[in-house]
Amino acid sequence: VHQAGTREVVFSGRVNRHGERGVTPYYPLVFTPPAVGDYDVDGPGLVAGHRLRVTEVGSTSLIQIGEPMRGVDTPTVDDDRGIHPICTRLAGTCPLHMITLAEAVERPGPTALLVSTPRFCQQDVCGPALEVVIDQVAQLDNDWSAVHAEVYVDPMAGGFTVAPVVATYGLTFEPSLVVANRSGEVTGVVHFTMDGMEVAEALRSAA
Repeated sequence: VHQAGTREVVFSGRVNRHGERGVTPYYPLVFTPPAVGDYDVDGPGLVAGHRLRVTEVGSTSLIQIGEPMRGVDTPTVDDDRGIHPICTRLAGTCPLHMITLAEAVERPGPTALLVSTPRFCQQDVCGPALEVVIDQVAQLDNDWSAVHAEVYVDPMAGGFTVAPVVATYGLTFEPSLVVANRSGEVTGVVHFTMDGMEVAEALRSAA
């Protein structure tokens, strides 16, 4: 990785394969940029290269590590709050709709929020996100609160207006996993693609 317009290398290293078994693999690139600006990414097998832009934190509403978790009255099995269905999981409503995110944030333990719409995922890379989070959350102790929130208000009836949680968290994409510690401070975030290893790492960050 080097700053655009220069050959000054700011990161050089190996990216590891990630992805659940049977789905398209992905290779996350994680580095700390020295400054805002454009960066070029090159490497073996990356035919056309890639350019990314780093901006000031204050230029986006997307939640950041170190910020407080944002409470939202997300739908539950007892109150759908106008979201139909509250969960588009093909196997039926998942177990992460027992309390609202606002209630979860007020509890004394860590919190995990997954914003995703599994039935409408168009790529197998992001499709398994909900099942991965469910599996990982099942291994946590009772101090934890975990919430799944859908993206759209009424997608089965063509209602693709986004749910309040999407704007609250500054999202223009999904899925997105946000993890906060028992003080309510965000300690881990995973966007777009996630597998068991990355989800487990994000959850451990709140310990």
